[in-house]
Amino acid sequence: MSTPPPLRYPDRTKTGLNLGAAIALCLLSLWMVVADLSYTGDLLFQTSASFLVSFLVFSLLFVVTLVVAIFPKRMIVGMNLLLLCRLSYGFPFSLVMDSSAAARLTSVLMLLLSVVYLFVSLKKMIRTDSRPWVKLKHTLVVLPVWILTGLLAIPVLVVGAGYGARGLLGDYTELSLHGIDLRERVFEKDGQRVHLVGMMHIGDGSYYRDLKERMNAELPAGENRLVLTEGVSDKHKLLPRDFANGTTYAKLAEAFGLEAQKSLESSPGSAAPTTFDPQALGQDAGFIDAGPRSIVWQNADIDISELEDRHQTLLLALLGILSGGNFQQMLIADVGDATGEDLEDLFKNGLIVARNQVLMQHFDRMLPDFSEVYVPWGAAHLPDLEARLVERGFQRVSETKRPVVSFWD
Repeated sequence: MSTPPPLRYPDRTKTGLNLGAAIALCLLSLWMVVADLSYTGDLLFQTSASFLVSFLVFSLLFVVTLVVAIFPKRMIVGMNLLLLCRLSYGFPFSLVMDSSAAARLTSVLMLLLSVVYLFVSLKKMIRTDSRPWVKLKHTLVVLPVWILTGLLAIPVLVVGAGYGARGLLGDYTELSLHGIDLRERVFEKDGQRVHLVGMMHIGDGSYYRDLKERMNAELPAGENRLVLTEGVSDKHKLLPRDFANGTTYAKLAEAFGLEAQKSLESSPGSAAPTTFDPQALGQDAGFIDAGPRSIVWQNADIDISELEDRHQTLLLALLGILSGGNFQQMLIADVGDATGEDLEDLFKNGLIVARNQVLMQHFDRMLPDFSEVYVPWGAAHLPDLEARLVERGFQRVSETKRPVVSFWD
């Protein structure tokens, strides 16, 4: 008779390690779920520390599994992939739903997987008795997965952040595998045309040159063109020096191999003279018609001193950080006790709505004197401006999409 194999008893240390890892992942995932569900705004502005802590713990556990074979690979790899999905604001779930909703869904999935891990650990369904502490085959399987995840992380995070910003930038910006496209839409009413042109402060130089040529093109006799330009003024010299003189954008453009946006006017002083006074908005001060075939350029932006105090203070703090040009300092920079809600309020109400209201004051005042108006403003401004045009009776008649950044050049 053959001798029966010896009985194998579970290693309590191995069981305890799996149980401890499962509990830790449950707590971290629960923290993430609570943070995500309790934040009522756009998660792009969320500042919860659960991201950093969870990332460090998950990454440490993932690295440990390269050597230690007692942890179940499907659980650890699955948790790290879900964490990558969450850090990229729910991508690829964000392809079919709102990014904030996709991010919250991912957090819930992380919690569910953690609970499953905890359940199988408590029920001793993981054969820890048959798992050695170190096994070459295990390491050879996990190592390529770990490397592949690291390689995929950067593009996934970039694309995920791009899709996460869709709710802020609207559909005037389109992100794809080949790069970033911007849209131009034309609206008409009673024979007058309005061009809403999506812009970025840095991009491919050909985008700006093409737009410059189109906006400076000669018009038919009897028609004239108004260009309402973007550019926050600073009569009290509040802006950081590098930001005010364009150095900040120039550094960013150089770092990414792109160009910073320059003036789109063909040449200074080429426009016909105008006596339009921005301070006369809403009054009866007149506007001298620039005449046929003319192109009039008018800055239609706000002065930074006109922002509400809370917006102005936070904006100057952020611009001071950006103007430093040091990426490491940007990551650890302190903007005081500003919350994610404060940042979202600044972006939506301070930088978009407040400036758009000033722009539309210029638009309403000057529109009767022109047959065509160009509004080349940041893409985030344009969904709100489009809604304002539609309220005034304008209808969309055409749309053109043009590339502004190519990832492969």
